[in-house]
Amino acid sequence: MTLLPTRLESGEEYATVGAILAADDRSHATIRILQWGNAALRVRALSLAQRDAVDRASLRADGSIDSVKQITETLRLGCAVPQFSAAQAEQLADLNGHILEQIARFILGLSVLDQDYIETVVQQLSGARPAAAPDTAEHDDAAPAPAVGGAAAPGV
Repeated sequence: MTLLPTRLESGEEYATVGAILAADDRSHATIRILQWGNAALRVRALSLAQRDAVDRASLRADGSIDSVKQITETLRLGCAVPQFSAAQAEQLADLNGHILEQIARFILGLSVLDQDYIETVVQQLSGARPAAAPDTAEHDDAAPAPAVGGAAAPGV
């Protein structure tokens, strides 16, 4: 993400609301979970509304945070492929907590990474072509993904 104080170039105009609302600014990546049979997941940074939904869902009546709910909701909302239902996300709590926490942290970390940077790192580590966006029917089945729960890709 780059925010720079700047001036408009000669003839340049400010962005329109429509252009801003249409921007695809949420980074995504394919990761592999070694302990799940080398399962590939397509994850995506959470939107502001999704982050708020995670916060609300994990807030207990006494004001404390339900960390299990926080992690499972992050996975439910941050996994593009496969997509977990609310009931399936709750069932994830029966799996290895460390792995689930790593995936949730990775999803949250995507919010601060530039998509071009992610694609460059994946390409350098694997020699693979960049993966298709999670909203498309095409997915990069051939590209090795950063591993979670094993040797994770540095910087991704």
